[in-house]
Amino acid sequence: MKVTTITAGLLLALGAASVSSAATVEGFAKGRVVRDYGDLAAGVPVMSSFYFRFHKSGGAVDHHINAISVRPAPDGNIALMYQDKNRDDEYFYKASHDSLPSSIVIRGSIADVGCTGKCERTLSPPGSGYLFVLTGFQLNFTGGRDHHVDEIAVYEKDGVLTVKLNDKNNDDVFAYFVDYAWVNPTAFLNSSSSQGTNSGGVAVSLPSGRHVIRGFHFNYASKDHHLREIGALTSGNRLEVYYGDKNGDDRFGWKILWATLKPSAPRPGPLAPLLTFPKGGLSLAR
Repeated sequence: MKVTTITAGLLLALGAASVSSAATVEGFAKGRVVRDYGDLAAGVPVMSSFYFRFHKSGGAVDHHINAISVRPAPDGNIALMYQDKNRDDEYFYKASHDSLPSSIVIRGSIADVGCTGKCERTLSPPGSGYLFVLTGFQLNFTGGRDHHVDEIAVYEKDGVLTVKLNDKNNDDVFAYFVDYAWVNPTAFLNSSSSQGTNSGGVAVSLPSGRHVIRGFHFNYASKDHHLREIGALTSGNRLEVYYGDKNGDDRFGWKILWATLKPSAPRPGPLAPLLTFPKGGLSLAR
């Protein structure tokens, strides 16, 4: 596995051929933003990338976290959110989804209020070999509060969904929505995970192809911190992972569960190219 350390805040193009997603959206916002995601209207969205970064002209900036959200909707829109309790800080967002026909996908959604540290819930796979894939998620501390963060995670293992949003004390109440899909195993070439311990950001190699994100786990190695950026982005034969405050020097453990779609996997709807990264930094795909 090839590993490349990334300076915090930069999306590096490693020279690999990029694979287009069915839909990609990016831009700048404050609070909650809803964007047209119409290219996915003909199928079921499965997540391939998400990334958030607080933005400030003239320098890096970080904040407490109140909420993080990436949620495609059946009406062809997508809602995104990355904020502290004031909801007035500008951030950059980027999300990409592939699209699969409903004939090979069973959709699900689960929500909970009153979690502390982490929540675990039992799910029911529809059949042998079906893979859990993320469609969207929202994590937020309740009561309009914000906090430092230590761990952020959404993943499924052996039919159990684990969701984490906590600081070092693990005593703050949070709520979540998780939108997911059980996908027929015939759609995949393989499924695996990548993990490591790094600072700021890192890029690792993946098998070439179209990838979907099955889950993620970010965990600061020591205490808790503000966040500047968080994300997992796939493109072609690479995965880029980000988790850090404005200094980008704090070690964090990470794990991304992913799967590679077969080239012949059916795909409804038109394709859209990956978009570039504006206002500083390099593009994820050329």
